[in-house]
Amino acid sequence: MNTKTSSGRQQNRAVTTSAKGLTKSVVHKKQSLPRTKNNTRLIIGLGNIGKQYADTGHNVGFLIVDQIAQKLNIDKFEFNKKLKSLTAKTAINNIDIILAKPYGYMNESGIATQLLVKYYKINPTNLYVIHDEADLPFNKTKISIDSSSAGHKGIESIIQTLKTKQILRFRVGIGPVINNTTPTITTQRNLKKIVLQTFTKAELDSLNIVAEKTMSALLMLLEDNISKATNIFNAK
Repeated sequence: MNTKTSSGRQQNRAVTTSAKGLTKSVVHKKQSLPRTKNNTRLIIGLGNIGKQYADTGHNVGFLIVDQIAQKLNIDKFEFNKKLKSLTAKTAINNIDIILAKPYGYMNESGIATQLLVKYYKINPTNLYVIHDEADLPFNKTKISIDSSSAGHKGIESIIQTLKTKQILRFRVGIGPVINNTTPTITTQRNLKKIVLQTFTKAELDSLNIVAEKTMSALLMLLEDNISKATNIFNAK
């Protein structure tokens, strides 16, 4: 999933994607990414590089971004050494969408994020970050804005680097489900076990539902309807 890929010249083509019955026109550009306008939306999925982390809880951000890419008929990401990221680009209703996976370790996520934000001149309100949340039950999802990192090393790195908490975050639960509640993560040992635990095939399949919710919420965000996006993503 996190292998470097080389870019090649390919023709742009129009595709169609839908979520929750909503049909959107998408222009998919499979070539080196040019600078884009301030209305561009940057969607970053957080994770760790390395095969040993591929299907673990800490890589939920990578996994969801990969599934979003599939739904948008994007077949590969390109490694951009300058931006320290794997990137892909498409467009929905003439709004440029950049999908990115920082090519580094979780606690260095802020470095790549800052490079991406500066290079593409991203308005802070158009930056969306998808990441795992150990304090939420598995598959429980929540959108948060202007909140602390809650100990998440990737988010902490981004907040410190960008010097702001005004970041829209898609928090995807990876915590245990016990009587429909999740115990508070109180020790580093418990936290490490949760984030590095490998998903079962059934769990990986169920993340597709989360990807669907994320797509639907993103479509609402493209219409600047944060309230509706939150209702979709935060729904049980």
